[in-house]
Amino acid sequence: MRTIQIAICDDEKQFIEKLDSTIREYCDGHSIFYTIDTFENGSQFLDKCEAGVRYDIVYLDINMDGMNGIQIARKIRQTDNGTNIIFSTAFIKYAIEGYQVDAIRYLLKTDPKYRELIIESLDAVFEKINYKPKEVNGMTRQEAVFKAKKAGFTLPMKMPLGLGSKSFVCQVDSAGNAEAPAEIEITGAGEMPTLVNESTGEKIRLVQPLPEGDTLVLDTDPARLKVRIRHGDGSEENGFGYLSPESSVAEFGLRPGENLLHYVPQGDGSRSVIRVRWYDCWEGV
Repeated sequence: MRTIQIAICDDEKQFIEKLDSTIREYCDGHSIFYTIDTFENGSQFLDKCEAGVRYDIVYLDINMDGMNGIQIARKIRQTDNGTNIIFSTAFIKYAIEGYQVDAIRYLLKTDPKYRELIIESLDAVFEKINYKPKEVNGMTRQEAVFKAKKAGFTLPMKMPLGLGSKSFVCQVDSAGNAEAPAEIEITGAGEMPTLVNESTGEKIRLVQPLPEGDTLVLDTDPARLKVRIRHGDGSEENGFGYLSPESSVAEFGLRPGENLLHYVPQGDGSRSVIRVRWYDCWEGV
């Protein structure tokens, strides 16, 4: 199933965070496989494009230092007419120019229904590209979220097993007949936590603390291998240096059938949240 590549380019962190969280909620809720890259200026964004990355959806602020959003959109259109451009700005005066570069939507940040506008813009894009995530190649998107509490943890799945504040377990079931790579997010606090798939022996272990509010983001598919640390202030950095040498990132996945995931933070992990997403995969489909 094709991953939808999404970019957000805005020099205001609060709007990057608003767009990022709303898009993630939408895509997760619609079983869409996606990645999001964020940029604080046009130069950063264009450097990534020149390195060969093509985005399906780009959310652009207009009034930015240096190259503005209209100029960036014109650069995009020089080489790519298929990218879905959505402007997100506080200024209505650029609307005509925005649609001259074939923007699919023009969102006003000052609108009280800004979040609803973001959602509607995503509806428009996925209708335009005829994206049908629930009916592609027989694969079904699944998600498990488990959260620790001091007296155990809550789990919106089949088998909540309370093991105290320092260790907790979740059983997830992969319904396909082939191993499924996983997207994993671990939000601190946790002192050098470890996530183990007890059913396969594969593990991911941090060798640096994960402060409260920071999130470790991993994509274990070898074709999209990614390890990032998303800090509470919205900034990100490469996360490979946070991992121990024995961490099996490219091999970490879910085998067909039952998988027992075991999360072990060193110290109090009572506020940790672990989110695991995967596709049930079938060979030959």
